[in-house]
Amino acid sequence: MRIYHLVISVCMSLNVLCYGKQRNESSKDEVCPSNHSDACQEGIQEKEYFTPFKYETSQNWVALEKVFPLYTAWHNRTLENSGIPCNEKKSLVFTPNAGLGDSIGALTSAFTYAVKTGRLFFIDWQPYEWTVGLKALPFNFDYGKVTSLKDPFNDEPLICISDHDKASFLTGHATQQHAVVNEPVVNDIYFSYEHLAAKLLQPSPKVKRIVDEVVNSRLQPSDKIEGGYLNRSVAIVMRTGNSDYVQFLSEDDEMNFVKCFRNYANIYVKKQPSQVRFRVFVTSDSETVKERVVDELENGDNGDVTLEVVTLDDSIIHVMHVEEKSKRKKSVRDRIRKTYAEFFLIGRCEVLFLTHGSLFGRAASDRGVAKESDVHFISDSECDGKREKYSYLQCHEPKYPKVCGFD
Repeated sequence: MRIYHLVISVCMSLNVLCYGKQRNESSKDEVCPSNHSDACQEGIQEKEYFTPFKYETSQNWVALEKVFPLYTAWHNRTLENSGIPCNEKKSLVFTPNAGLGDSIGALTSAFTYAVKTGRLFFIDWQPYEWTVGLKALPFNFDYGKVTSLKDPFNDEPLICISDHDKASFLTGHATQQHAVVNEPVVNDIYFSYEHLAAKLLQPSPKVKRIVDEVVNSRLQPSDKIEGGYLNRSVAIVMRTGNSDYVQFLSEDDEMNFVKCFRNYANIYVKKQPSQVRFRVFVTSDSETVKERVVDELENGDNGDVTLEVVTLDDSIIHVMHVEEKSKRKKSVRDRIRKTYAEFFLIGRCEVLFLTHGSLFGRAASDRGVAKESDVHFISDSECDGKREKYSYLQCHEPKYPKVCGFD
């Protein structure tokens, strides 16, 4: 009996040892939750050191399509690697501090710096979640969410950015004084702004539904002929600054947009062998201005021009300044989405008449389909005189585009 018990004890001890060894080898499957990526499996190991993202190339300007998938895979793998201490994962957290158009430019610049310095990139989008208006990125980008990610073994955070790293946080544009600008360059590469903006900024599913409904029903592309008409999509984007601290347009300047469009349209019609119907998308930061322009286009004298006016009602003009208390209300989110839809709809139009100095329209055109020769900037009529209120904007050169026929 003693021999029997001894054999059992030895076998049990061996089983424990074998089980321990087996657990070390297979614990990844047992510990990693099913919703974790493969990076979790690879991350279960002894302490490692942070390795910055590295892209080998002899070129300075690189196609984003080549780098983005590699960066995405590295980002997810590095973030979820529990072997790297959380405070050693070098990161760059971007926070916007201006309007949507300006923030888009700052965002693309911040991402470029993250890649150039080989850092993890996170976005602290405010004052509402990124996914209200924009599609989620293919890596863990949401700073508010990644800070709650835990190591499945010891419940420690996967990311805890050190305050000692002055290059970790960037609010707005990166100035020459910011630490990340002076960080050692790991990847001396640059991307096309248009491609970068198009890749990072895609409409959220709910915004896409708004855009698709408008495009399918009222903003068909020019290669589609309906009822004998060749469609031509045009956007009129009027930023007045009436409710802002900067003046972009003076009183009645919206009529310059109408006159300019009419002159352009009449010239265009005369050159076409087919009948042309213009689908004119009108947006403004002033409901009064928008309504006046819509009324003039629909009921005024357009000459030989055939047109249909397209608008979105009840959008929020300054989506980056939504009041904190109201940002969770469904009605406010719906209005935010309409503003994002306006942004993407401007980009779908083939001809643009933009307010000079408005970054909302400029950013939309940069990632849009309009050729540069079809993007026209209209200045404040008082840009070379005395304005009613403060404005840092000078006149565009020329003050009015040639196509307006004002000279």
